Amino acid sequence: MNRHTTYLLAPHVLAQFDLDEAVLLDEALGRYFAANPVASLILRACRNGARRDELLADVVATHRVEADRAGADLDRFLADLVARGLLRTSVAT
Repeated sequence: MNRHTTYLLAPHVLAQFDLDEAVLLDEALGRYFAANPVASLILRACRNGARRDELLADVVATHRVEADRAGADLDRFLADLVARGLLRTSVAT
């Protein structure tokens, strides 16, 4: 993943945030997804668009994990959400 890639919730995805958790509704498929506290933190940032490096910094600062491990986990998570159509991306040049 490029650190300059910006992630944003897809237009057909509705998100509801409550404390540390989130629920997403994919209106295109009629499917719900529940998010744990770490995923919720990431998804909150993606509502307004967030770069991969910003997301990683937030996760590391908030959850006190090593950047290398968090980065690998973050990349897998973001790739999964993009593959499912829940996030869209753009890359700054």
